[in-house]
Amino acid sequence: MCDRDVGILEGLSSTQYYQFRSSVSKMILATDMTRHFEYINHLKEFSARRDEDPAVEMDKQLAMELMVKCADVSHVVKPVEVARRWALRVTDELFDQGDAERCMGMEVSPNCDRFATSRVALATAFIDYLAGPLFTNLAAAFPGALEAPLLQLAANRASYALCTDLDPERAREGSLLRQHLDADALM
Repeated sequence: MCDRDVGILEGLSSTQYYQFRSSVSKMILATDMTRHFEYINHLKEFSARRDEDPAVEMDKQLAMELMVKCADVSHVVKPVEVARRWALRVTDELFDQGDAERCMGMEVSPNCDRFATSRVALATAFIDYLAGPLFTNLAAAFPGALEAPLLQLAANRASYALCTDLDPERAREGSLLRQHLDADALM
């Protein structure tokens, strides 16, 4: 939107430009987990309306926001190897935050303490309480559309239940950031 050489929004009226910008902003903000359960409630309400009237359509803006939201957490419906790599990345990010907070003398945020929380616990909780309900309610809103992703979600959840940690080596050694912070503390 800012690069005038690309010009994808060239030719839009001022009103169209601000409508586009608002729409994109809402889609980006849909990834904010503080609003996660609002979206689940929207899906439940839509499912109830669709049960009463099968011809009812979802609001286009809400549909676009849900697409971006689902894409944001879609690693849980990918093949096990991919899901596990993404779970490691997510837990690394959380643990890096906790390490940085600890180094600054701050209280470590919930789920960010590598010494109090396991990767497997975080990955299974993410499926059980966040991504699972999102995809399950999306499947209820659009019956038959998400059979394969829901099967993969269940397979990933089952694979995590067999783990003691998603990557024991990384759990023992900590992240690169933590190693870097520890090295700085020694200097």
